[in-house]
Amino acid sequence: MKKLVALILSLVMVLSLAACGESTKPTDAPKETDAPKATDAPKETDAPKETEAQPVEMTEITFNCTDGTAVKDFWREKIEEFNNTTGKEKGITIVMTEYDQAGWEAGLENGTAPDIINVANVAGYAEKGWIIALSDYAEFDEMLAKNNLVVEEVSGKSGSSWQGKVYRIGIGSQLFGLAYNKDMFVAAGLVDENGEAKPPKTLEELREYAKILTDESKKQFGIVYPGKWGSWFGYEIERLVYDATGRSGYDWTTGQYDYSNYIPVLETILGMDDDGSVYPGVDGLDNDPARARFAEGNIGMKLCVSWDVGVWNDQFPAKFDWGVAKMPSASEDESYLTTINYTYFRGINAQSVEEKGIEKIAIVYNYLVSDENQRELYERGLQLPIRSEIIETAGEIKEGLVGWDDFGALLEVAVALPTAHPTTTTGQVTAKESFLTGVWSRQMSIEDWVAQRNAIMNQGMIDYKAANPDVDYSRFAADPNFDRTIK
Repeated sequence: MKKLVALILSLVMVLSLAACGESTKPTDAPKETDAPKATDAPKETDAPKETEAQPVEMTEITFNCTDGTAVKDFWREKIEEFNNTTGKEKGITIVMTEYDQAGWEAGLENGTAPDIINVANVAGYAEKGWIIALSDYAEFDEMLAKNNLVVEEVSGKSGSSWQGKVYRIGIGSQLFGLAYNKDMFVAAGLVDENGEAKPPKTLEELREYAKILTDESKKQFGIVYPGKWGSWFGYEIERLVYDATGRSGYDWTTGQYDYSNYIPVLETILGMDDDGSVYPGVDGLDNDPARARFAEGNIGMKLCVSWDVGVWNDQFPAKFDWGVAKMPSASEDESYLTTINYTYFRGINAQSVEEKGIEKIAIVYNYLVSDENQRELYERGLQLPIRSEIIETAGEIKEGLVGWDDFGALLEVAVALPTAHPTTTTGQVTAKESFLTGVWSRQMSIEDWVAQRNAIMNQGMIDYKAANPDVDYSRFAADPNFDRTIK
């Protein structure tokens, strides 16, 4: 009996301990019968999905390019890079077209022109409503503020603005200088204190150096002129006048045309010819043959344009050490800012903005004219930028490109001439024609040529005003403080 009682007490104790153990678990723990059944498992369609990226709506922006082959290749490369990066993010695809002027102007007429185009005549395009004013859109404020000097200096029909609004910006520039044969200079003793070739700084030195460098027995001449070249007067003689005297035939200090500043330059040119310092046969010499003769090494100097760097490095490689200097001044007491031409002007098709909006077109436009692209064009020796500070941050330029850094240095003292007062001179002889048939052929004195130009141009100014009474002429008013001397 005692053993039975002990067994019962033991069983009661075990059951009590088990009950205590169960009480430590959550009372709402799921029972086996409450566990999810296989049939209740979440279906694949009910599982939370990752948010799918919505496709970016792509817009095609067409960019018309009329640059040279090497620059076109550059833009093809940059456009591909843009399309694969920024373009994908922003929903933009740039497509490059290659219409000539007749082609894109026909497109502007019939509504099929590219979105971003070359603007050949800012006033004409603006008046026809073909292009938008960049200054009307906030998307271009930063770009225009950075290039404000370019816009201010190049206003008018041949520049960036028209009637107070900016319609286009150039992304390249042309500069003008004096190419000189360093080897000939050193051999002739035309050197500085370090024995380095020393280019002429004045018109007087230009004539003197040309005479020293000439030795007919060696078929060696001081300077070469391409008289047969259609742009000889405009690209060499007139540019020399601008840099030597600080202005064109229009005198901004008086608001009148006065060609008397041409006198020292024309006297120098004719004087070198009279001295026998000019390579013979000027009238029959075009620019390519003149450049080829300079490249041979028997000509001391040639007036040149920045594009000639490519000519003397690739097309007609110079056989000697050479460089480019600033054009000489008329006076040894003053030196003037050199003249710059802004090039590769881009504008925006007004109809494109109506159809596609401004946002994406502006992204492409600002990319094309960016400092980064201008800097790389300079580094590759393809194009000078429009501002000198772009060069200041440039890396190494293309190896072996002689003369390019000389033009880059000239950009620091370069500025475009403001637009001269418009004239109407239909039927009148041009400055170029009367120079070639009159002055150069010695049929007209320089003084008579100056008097002729003054009469034609000042009367032309009067005629233009009479025919266009509604134009605001205040921007052409005389400015006694106009001054292009280098301080």
